[in-house]
Amino acid sequence: MGSGALFKSNTTCDSAGPLGQAPRCLLCMALRVERAHCVQICETGRVTGALILGLAVAAIAALLWMMRNAMLLFSAEVSRGRIVTLRGRAPKGLVGDMTDVLRQRPVSKASLRVVAEGGAPTLHAKGDLNEGELQRLRNVLGTWPLAKIRAAPYRTVRREE
Repeated sequence: MGSGALFKSNTTCDSAGPLGQAPRCLLCMALRVERAHCVQICETGRVTGALILGLAVAAIAALLWMMRNAMLLFSAEVSRGRIVTLRGRAPKGLVGDMTDVLRQRPVSKASLRVVAEGGAPTLHAKGDLNEGELQRLRNVLGTWPLAKIRAAPYRTVRREE
């Protein structure tokens, strides 16, 4: 076994494949490697640390992305004082109250994310919002219990800008 081989076990290409085809190991099946290349990879030990590291990094990135979105209640994109894209569990009354705040001085462009943190809904915003508007949006959000927001049906809304 070469120094670059990190995967070598009884799951390697030992036995003949079905119908006289070349065998495949579990790793090659998972990576969808062609049968002809599977024997070559397993026998020469060309499964390198870089491949294993790449798979580990991809798995960690997927976990972080899932954890980030696990607490997301809803997200919205704002353009010219209107919510043009809404995705998640947002009660219509809450959306209407937030739109009232955004229309006072038509916000040219912003992105809003409402997440559950510490048992309460929390606003994360980016874009053309001043401190007064952010505070008013947080005040509006604070009047809604987390349970009511979570109980709202999931919806996706896209409007023309």
